[in-house]
Amino acid sequence: MSAVAQIPASVPTPPPEPADAGTTRRFTPYLLLLPGVLWLVLFFLVPMITLASTSLQTGSLEQGYQLTWRWANYTDALGTYREQFFRAFLYAAIATLLALIISYPLAYTIAFKAGRWRNVMLLLVIAPFFVGDPGAPRFAGPGRYPNGPSHQMALAEVREIGAVVLLRYLLEGPANGSSPEAGSGAAAPGKGGTGSG
Repeated sequence: MSAVAQIPASVPTPPPEPADAGTTRRFTPYLLLLPGVLWLVLFFLVPMITLASTSLQTGSLEQGYQLTWRWANYTDALGTYREQFFRAFLYAAIATLLALIISYPLAYTIAFKAGRWRNVMLLLVIAPFFVGDPGAPRFAGPGRYPNGPSHQMALAEVREIGAVVLLRYLLEGPANGSSPEAGSGAAAPGKGGTGSG
């Protein structure tokens, strides 16, 4: 007697697989990736294209800006703000190096050497993101500005540029105390800290 003859006749045979099942299975990973890809296109690629387009424009606030594909904008910016670019990249390199020096040994210790202290160490790493004391010492304090409600700047000019209103302020108030006329091209200096656009 063969092994096939011992199989009961009541065992149902599996239904045949649809012809398009292989195609559906092939495209399933791409369909799962679609929301993330759309998110990246909408919030990363589109802003990057807009920023690149803006960087190649020429013009002024009065005349407006147009895309002229002026690649010299980059060399002008590098020449004008060379020191700021150097400091930014230097600070980024220092922060990256410190992060590598501190984080990799810490991660290795937590993963392989912490033992029963692993959960405590993870808590100590994550806790600062959720707990904070407003009065605690900070690396950089709040910005201090000479002007405020008690020492207001003076509104010197109100100028309409297309759909934008330009408000120009003086750090020190004028002696005469006059105020500018709204909508004027070059208004007289006046006392006031706010303006509406």
